[in-house]
Amino acid sequence: MKNYIAKKAVILSRVSSSSQEDGQSLDAQLEKTREYSKQKAFKVLKEYRIIESSTRGNRTEFNEMLDFVKAQKEAIAIIVYNVDRMQRRFNESVSLEPLIKKGKLELHFVTTGLVLHKDSPASDFMVWDFNVVGARSYVLMLSESTKRGVSRKISLGQLPGRAPIGYKNIGTGKNKTIVIDELIAPILKEVFEMHATGNYSLLELVRVFNQKCKEIGCGKKTSKNPLWRAFRNPFYYGVMKIKGLEFPHIYEPLITKELFDRNQAVIRGHKRQNTKCACKENVFRGIVKCKDCGTIISPYTKDRKVKNGINQHSYLRCSRYQANKNGVECHAENVAEESALKQVKAEISKLCIGPSLAEDMLNDLDSFGKEAVNIKQRAEQNIRTRLTAINTQRDNLFSKNASGLIKDDYLDQQLKKLKQEEELLNAKINNSAQETAQSIFDMKRVVKLTEQLPRIFERSQINHKGLILKTIFANVLLNGKTLEFTYTKPFQVISEGSLCSKTYREWESNPHGLAANGF
Repeated sequence: MKNYIAKKAVILSRVSSSSQEDGQSLDAQLEKTREYSKQKAFKVLKEYRIIESSTRGNRTEFNEMLDFVKAQKEAIAIIVYNVDRMQRRFNESVSLEPLIKKGKLELHFVTTGLVLHKDSPASDFMVWDFNVVGARSYVLMLSESTKRGVSRKISLGQLPGRAPIGYKNIGTGKNKTIVIDELIAPILKEVFEMHATGNYSLLELVRVFNQKCKEIGCGKKTSKNPLWRAFRNPFYYGVMKIKGLEFPHIYEPLITKELFDRNQAVIRGHKRQNTKCACKENVFRGIVKCKDCGTIISPYTKDRKVKNGINQHSYLRCSRYQANKNGVECHAENVAEESALKQVKAEISKLCIGPSLAEDMLNDLDSFGKEAVNIKQRAEQNIRTRLTAINTQRDNLFSKNASGLIKDDYLDQQLKKLKQEEELLNAKINNSAQETAQSIFDMKRVVKLTEQLPRIFERSQINHKGLILKTIFANVLLNGKTLEFTYTKPFQVISEGSLCSKTYREWESNPHGLAANGF
């Protein structure tokens, strides 16, 4: 028995994603629903081509269609290809069923011929519910199958998704893989190296990346957020991070683990250089902290009138000095910059070592360097032994593959793992040699620097004096009007050596006097 009352209709066609829109799905649905509406003599008010998931999100476009139906004064039929094009869960039924019962809405499903209106028997509503259950069951099984596939890919070291910037997805179906983008990768690697210095802001690096891409004509552009994510992504040195867990992957690394770690140090602020302040330069800017509250000490100038004009005096004060009115307690005192500089010069003079001690330290460094070379050579020998074993493993894999004992996919997977290990071992050899030589060279420079440190500091420009202080001192705290210093590790060693040297000289000049004082 037909009790249709709707004379007007809207047509609904839906796909879950824009990738499906490119196919024939929407057009095929529209063709069938238009034909149905013509046969039933409906006046079509509107057609909705919806591209959204029926199981995720708020279904914005679907709700817009419902609002349009509710706004009509007469009953409206929604013509849809099938139940799963309308819904794959019961959430929509909560909104649709009351409208059907009130006679405001009819549902027409083309493929099954099911029509729901206010006088439909309970059996028709049951059929509707069974169809929704079937649609929902399909989604659940598809989700479970997808999860199994993703887990399988991860276990094989394959990334289940789009490649990050600097890489590209190639192939289709089972032949899909990820390779380095020959155009973008060298630029991105250079940007990684620039970022690791700590001397460039994120915006500067974005400009460098975009400019170099423009020069080679690849048309690729990035912004701060994608580049920031790239700096934090371990994929670039051989590890993919999925839901907080890390898994080794089979693709070619773009950078070394050592370069990635240096980038993380910059991100954490361990090596980040402060940007140049637009205001007046000051030796202590960004260096001194208040011991009372831990806040950075701010330099400021104060004008004082004198007979011949105005004199400017510079002071250091806690940044919370003006916040005491808001209940923030800080008992720091202002200290004149001239007084602070005298304390710094006095502390630097303690580091000045004599030529004799400097010569002894340089000789010790030479001896240490020779011993370090021997240790490095032994480590290199172990690495080269492993590299030989890798070549043997590679030959064995090729032999087993030729004999049919292992498949091509397994061969490729193992070869990529061996190649990755080989590259890491070669990098260790190079880095070990460079790091050892660089460490000895740096320590020698530190020793030679301390011989002339007071004179160098005195003659340096203001911004260079600030860099010297950052190099020598790990922390400078203002306690009342007194500066308290903590050395960085190399200069802490120099300081202890200098103290021992002075004590020894004093003992030589007056051994009985020092003995009387307990030395």
